[in-house]
Amino acid sequence: MSQELAAVLVQKELDNFSEFAELAVSWNADFRQLDREKFSTSMLQAIAGDLLFSCAQLGCHVEQRGMTPLGGRTFAMTTEGSPDMHWFGHRVGANCLLLFPRHSEISVFSRPGLSVHTVSIPEQVFVTLFQTNRLLTESQDHEM
Repeated sequence: MSQELAAVLVQKELDNFSEFAELAVSWNADFRQLDREKFSTSMLQAIAGDLLFSCAQLGCHVEQRGMTPLGGRTFAMTTEGSPDMHWFGHRVGANCLLLFPRHSEISVFSRPGLSVHTVSIPEQVFVTLFQTNRLLTESQDHEM
């Protein structure tokens, strides 16, 4: 894994949904505002070596479809006080740790007030970590 310093890609308070949707760097996702509420959100995206971190607080009903960053696994964490959302057809509440599927597909419907943090980690980071700690053999490597 790279030892580079973190760089902030995006850090903004937004009141324009279109601008928010365009700023989702490294996410091949379509964000759609589902109502006519006034939109307000904050967004942070940063990169540290091979890791991509994102934080967003959404101020309206949103549908997300598309793909997480390719070549890795993406984890999402909802925060305390976040409203329930529908994640791949399942109702998910606050304080949850979620792992996006290996195929990287996104299917999320959220309500105003959703606060979520994500981290995308290249699969090779896991392979190296497991092999270094003798938790993964070469034959298991190909199964990841």
